[in-house]
Amino acid sequence: MNIATFHARLKDKLKFSDLVSKLAEVSGYEPLFGAACQRLVERLEPFGINEPPLGLSGLQVEVLIAPDTGSCIVVKTSPGLLTGLPEVYADLMSLSTAEVADIPRIVSEAFGLTAEPGSVRSAQEERRLSQVLGELSPNGKMLADPTVRAAARRLYDDELRSDLSAITSAVGDSPVPADILGQMETFRRRRQRLKDIVSDQSLAQKHFLVFCKSCGLPHLAFDTPERAAAVIADVNGKCGTCQKKELFVEESYAIAQAIVRAIQQGLWLESLVSDVMCERARVVWSGQMVGTNEIDVLSVCAEKVVLIECKDAPLGQNDVYVTAMKAEDVGADAVIMVTTNEVHPNVRDAVKRLGAGARSARTFTLISQDCCEAIRRDLSIELDRMQNAHVKGWVTELAPTAGRRFFLTR
Repeated sequence: MNIATFHARLKDKLKFSDLVSKLAEVSGYEPLFGAACQRLVERLEPFGINEPPLGLSGLQVEVLIAPDTGSCIVVKTSPGLLTGLPEVYADLMSLSTAEVADIPRIVSEAFGLTAEPGSVRSAQEERRLSQVLGELSPNGKMLADPTVRAAARRLYDDELRSDLSAITSAVGDSPVPADILGQMETFRRRRQRLKDIVSDQSLAQKHFLVFCKSCGLPHLAFDTPERAAAVIADVNGKCGTCQKKELFVEESYAIAQAIVRAIQQGLWLESLVSDVMCERARVVWSGQMVGTNEIDVLSVCAEKVVLIECKDAPLGQNDVYVTAMKAEDVGADAVIMVTTNEVHPNVRDAVKRLGAGARSARTFTLISQDCCEAIRRDLSIELDRMQNAHVKGWVTELAPTAGRRFFLTR
């Protein structure tokens, strides 16, 4: 199902019935609720009932459905009493199994108004969050680098990430001869795999290392063999450590720094989660500071402020409570914690206790998976569940939910 949401500030004294009629005229869609009410009145008229049943006469929600029934537009008004704004807005959601309706064009032709992306509440929350959030976090600054972000996305390949993690865990970004890398347990029977990795210039960089045969110690690394040979000639081939003339040049490889950062800082996981969220939300913040706390991924999805904490490491109880504090700082409605490690039962219980708190409607969800496809699947299921509930709520929620927050951000 394809979904697109917009809102428009309405002109003064525009009745909801007139709003619906004009939208139906321009779009060619049929008002479903209005037609149903009219049929009810016609059926009840012989009994002296010529008004819609109680609860339908003042309905401020309408569904306009296309003739082929493949798409519809849900329309509802958001009066200032509910939104905290003095003006009246119309929220419009287009649902379609194919291409969504061009709501900005329809609204412009019908009323000469501009339809802004997102619902009124979503737009309010996005403005509020933009004021709450500070500068980019250290991880956010790295992810903002196109080279690092591209490296992070390469690591969505689980096998590749595992192989590169084995190298970076052992030597970091230091240049190492290929034959030494080949002695690692990961590559002893997979020499071709190692060759493929070091020959990929986006993953590894070739260096020429000055090496001593006698003491077996590496010295300086150079970009070209000529520069390395020139240094050896300058010292007459003598090793500064063992004083023997046993220096030679050996071809070596170092994992690209962007890859090393993406692995060691868990940037690949934050990037993956951010990409999944970008498929469902208009604005996504990745790596932001709120006070002294780092926010991994934050967005407004299905009119809910969603905070996602990413942990490419064991998740402890302290991590859970710190995340809860972050959620309070940003006013999150839903918190999702994603970890690539097994979670201790005590930590799971801590998450359940937070989600079951009687004083808060905030939800807490835990995702524990070690492969990208499973993380993407579980996160998508949770976000789609929120979106589906939101779509149903647009039609069934005719009054604001108890305790729902609205912010005045003019």
